[in-house]
Amino acid sequence: MPIHSKPLRDGLLVTCTGSIRIGEFMETHAANYASGVNARFVLADLTGVDELDVTLRELAFLAVHDAGAGAMAQGVRIAIVVKNEAIKSKVFEYRRNVASAGRDNTGWAMELFPDMDSAEAWCQAEVVEK
Repeated sequence: MPIHSKPLRDGLLVTCTGSIRIGEFMETHAANYASGVNARFVLADLTGVDELDVTLRELAFLAVHDAGAGAMAQGVRIAIVVKNEAIKSKVFEYRRNVASAGRDNTGWAMELFPDMDSAEAWCQAEVVEK
């Protein structure tokens, strides 16, 4: 599977490579929720993704699912590292759908970053502040 999750101190590292489809997102989400990992942040590395083979309808479906889970994820920071413009466009669409589904009150924050260092610094700074 091109999506790999690894627990970190206070967080979760999600590394994606190759071509990603909606089924893989859903499997990973289900596994992470079932694992009981209590993450204060999620660091998602999409720099190795060649293709995000997800339709706008599928993005909306995933966003509604995630917005519903937001009540359990209060205060979680989600840092997404992405460089590919086509993939970045889909991530922005996903974020817009999450905000819409959660009525702009998902309980967690999502930011995009150009590199892992700045994304990790943002995640760690938030953890230290709490």
